[in-house]
Amino acid sequence: MYATRAELSEVWGVSDSAIKNYAAEASRNLKMDAAELEQDRIAHAAFVREIRDRAATEVNVVTGLPDFAAALKADEMIGKWEGHNLAQRIELTGKDGGPIENVDVSKMTDAELERLAAAAAASPKGGGGTGTP
Repeated sequence: MYATRAELSEVWGVSDSAIKNYAAEASRNLKMDAAELEQDRIAHAAFVREIRDRAATEVNVVTGLPDFAAALKADEMIGKWEGHNLAQRIELTGKDGGPIENVDVSKMTDAELERLAAAAAASPKGGGGTGTP
């Protein structure tokens, strides 16, 4: 299923021009060979290192302190650009923090399965392609 630029703009909370820029960058990346992608990855990591270094050393005029939060976020981005899979803990729960309910779809009728598929497709977070990227 495809989404229009307007739909992506609304869901992602960015402008139409940002969507165009994302698409152009993706198109350029698809045309790159492995060596070009590696060179691009290294350049991005170096750029973010510069941001991190400035954030960690330059004093904010309001607080009088370096922006350590920005420096830490930059470190996280550098790790991603360098291919490190930094462990993240994700905990899933059901309604009101309870257990997730499991449904045995093999026991459902065709009509029940069709209703379930239609509800999932209509849901912003379901299979309708309009959830967050």
